[in-house]
Amino acid sequence: MAHREGSIYLYLFVVACVLFLIMTVMFFVNNAAMQEMVANNSSLNDKLKRAQDSNKTLVDDINALKELIGGPRTPQDWPNLADLRNHFFKDELVEKAQRAINETLAGRGEAPRSYTHLVEPYSDLPVLLQKVKEAREAAEQASQRAQEIEMKAKKDADATVADLRKSSDETKKDLGECQTKLEDVQNAAKTREAELLAEMDKVREGLLEKIVYLNRDRNMMENKVRSLETIIADLRKEMRKEENLVDIKPDGRIEQVLSSMGKAWINLGRVNHLTNGLKFRVYQTVKGGKKVFKGSIEIQKVDETTSEARITEEVDPLNAIIPGDLITSPFYDPKATPVFVFAGSGLESKDVTKEFVEAKMKSYGAEIRKNVDSNTTFLVALKEFEATPEYKTAKELGVTIIREKDLLEFIGH
Repeated sequence: MAHREGSIYLYLFVVACVLFLIMTVMFFVNNAAMQEMVANNSSLNDKLKRAQDSNKTLVDDINALKELIGGPRTPQDWPNLADLRNHFFKDELVEKAQRAINETLAGRGEAPRSYTHLVEPYSDLPVLLQKVKEAREAAEQASQRAQEIEMKAKKDADATVADLRKSSDETKKDLGECQTKLEDVQNAAKTREAELLAEMDKVREGLLEKIVYLNRDRNMMENKVRSLETIIADLRKEMRKEENLVDIKPDGRIEQVLSSMGKAWINLGRVNHLTNGLKFRVYQTVKGGKKVFKGSIEIQKVDETTSEARITEEVDPLNAIIPGDLITSPFYDPKATPVFVFAGSGLESKDVTKEFVEAKMKSYGAEIRKNVDSNTTFLVALKEFEATPEYKTAKELGVTIIREKDLLEFIGH
């Protein structure tokens, strides 16, 4: 029993020693941790103090930047950087600096700028200021030159005014002398005018008397002139009947007459080289071979062997133009061979060919050549004839130019 109790106490003693040992270890461990915590707390306090010092430095720097950007204002004026940035970026940088610089650049014809930072305008400002300075200096020089020109012009104007004043004084003096002379001349003119009026009255009276006599003589002369004109008219009428008819040889004769329509037909046609518009004189031969002029006709339509004409004149209605009367014209010669030259690119008419027209013309005795010369009678104007050398030569030589339609009418087509 005693032994058993001794073992229990021993166990208790061992447990107590172990607990003491554990508590001793825990005390030293806790003490070391506490010292470490104290050391860490001291280190944290140092870091906090350094952070506070750094934060104070940053706050001071921020306030300095605010003052640098916004001027000498208290930090309370700009409660946060967003307000400061919005104000200076939008209001100061974009609305003021950027707009002012772009207006200056636009005036110089340069491209606009776009800024995102406050320091960007400073790179353009020296150049712009230099250009503005140069422009101002140029303007000052121009203004100075303008002032010099104005001063010179004023000086010249003053000199001109002085000369004009001097000239005006001299002119006034001369004007006064001229006025005096003018009055003397006017007085002399009035005296002379009165004398001339008196002489004119005397001359008028003499002229009126002469005019009366001259009018009487003029009336007498006019009566004589009218009598002579009547005599001359009668003589001309007689002369027309006999005019150059003695040596005239007939070119043809009147075949038929339609007096009511004023038409006649003759025995000449295309085969005789007759053309429209040709005029003939009509006469008849009486006893003794005397030729009496009866009137004139104009060819209007040419047929193959006959032609229709219009009676343009009849000398004596009692001696009218009748079949058998002879015709003649100094512009018509049936023995002459007309020479034709074509000019142009081709015929306007689609009904005939150029070969047919040439063959028909040759059958009437006409000659067709390629080049114009002094022997050419007619130039036939075809399409685009004005651009041909033949047309230019014909104009230079005075060759008669006929149109295509006239030629076709001449050959009866």
